[in-house]
Amino acid sequence: MLWIDKYAPRTIAGLDCHREINEVFTQLCKSSDIPHLILYGPSGSGKKARIMVLLREIFGAKADHIKVETLTDKNTNTEITVSQSQCHTNIMCNDLGTRDRVIVQNIIRSLCASSFTSSFFSKGPTFRVFVLHDADFLSEAAQAALRRTLEKHIRNARVFMHVKELSRIMPPLKSRCLCIRLGLPRKEEVVAVLRNICTYENISTSQADNALLERICDASDRNLRRSILTLETIATNGFVDPMTSLTLPWERCIKSIAEGIATKQTVQNLAALRTKVYELFVCCIPGSTVLQCIATYLLKHPKAKNMNAILAHLGAHFSHTMRMGSREIWHIEAFIAQAMAHLARQ
Repeated sequence: MLWIDKYAPRTIAGLDCHREINEVFTQLCKSSDIPHLILYGPSGSGKKARIMVLLREIFGAKADHIKVETLTDKNTNTEITVSQSQCHTNIMCNDLGTRDRVIVQNIIRSLCASSFTSSFFSKGPTFRVFVLHDADFLSEAAQAALRRTLEKHIRNARVFMHVKELSRIMPPLKSRCLCIRLGLPRKEEVVAVLRNICTYENISTSQADNALLERICDASDRNLRRSILTLETIATNGFVDPMTSLTLPWERCIKSIAEGIATKQTVQNLAALRTKVYELFVCCIPGSTVLQCIATYLLKHPKAKNMNAILAHLGAHFSHTMRMGSREIWHIEAFIAQAMAHLARQ
């Protein structure tokens, strides 16, 4: 079992990061009428872990008995794989495709009916929780349908969503949910979690001192999930040359792309960088992540220090066009070409 699963918090008291939000979750568990929830924030801030803790507090051990099933939508003949227990269903929104509106609506409608009949004579909550992972991938039509479905099945359904960008959720849907922001944990909190894991795994301070844990935290940008995975990778390799595990290969590739944009603005180099971007797509790196990382590295580059406003505008513009369009490579290549043109004129 991976350490990220082995040492996942089981109770609200076990949540070591964002302790100021723990009281909010405690009050939610005591409430007889739990609202719909939206947890938003960057990756590695603990959104999924908090949702699982909340489900355990509400439903008890039933929330841990999860099985994977394939559901078929009769209207569209579309099969979707979900993981669910007796009390909740996990739906991966980034796997729904273009028929997300019909799929989400029909799944919630059908499971709400079955869960209500099965829990009519049982004690405890009579509603079913639908956990929508990466809900910001839902189209506007799917979000509008979700809003109508929630209003219709408010008696026996609750929706917990976690998103990276709250701005991608339409206001009518946000207004019907309790929105809680989870930022990245502080450096001290990440180091404390890593130190506790080292203690449980009998890793001495001579092998993993505080300086190494702080470097892991800095290299992971305070992403707690990635920090734990990096520590496990270093421990698996026997703490031999731990610095090589701090930077991922795809990050080094993106950094070389940003370096090429800043140092050599030619048509030949643009074609070479396009090939590198295709290599990232082959490795299943999302286009939004590629564009964001290239823009971030360029903003930190010394040769582009006088162009931060222009580069930030280009990154925001092509991030929007990428979401509206279909071929991600076109928008990334357009960003690279525009950035090269501005740097060449500097």
